[in-house]
Amino acid sequence: MNKEADLKLGEPVENRTPPPVPGNDLVLDGSYVTLLPLSAADHGAGLHAANLHDRDGAIWDYLPYGPFATLDDYDSVGAIG
Repeated sequence: MNKEADLKLGEPVENRTPPPVPGNDLVLDGSYVTLLPLSAADHGAGLHAANLHDRDGAIWDYLPYGPFATLDDYDSVGAIG
């Protein structure tokens, strides 16, 4: 995590059971948007380019990795499944 001392976190959740992971083929079609599984090949370059606009790296504060200067670095950690 970045900037751990500055993060505002709540209390730990005890006995948490994560929900089941949906299949890789799940696509949700709505009236205004379609949600589909992330793919490094299809979405990695665009997401990395968008992440570069966050100059102070705040979007990575609650993640154990990042920010990434290059697409190769981004791909190497498997940030996108």
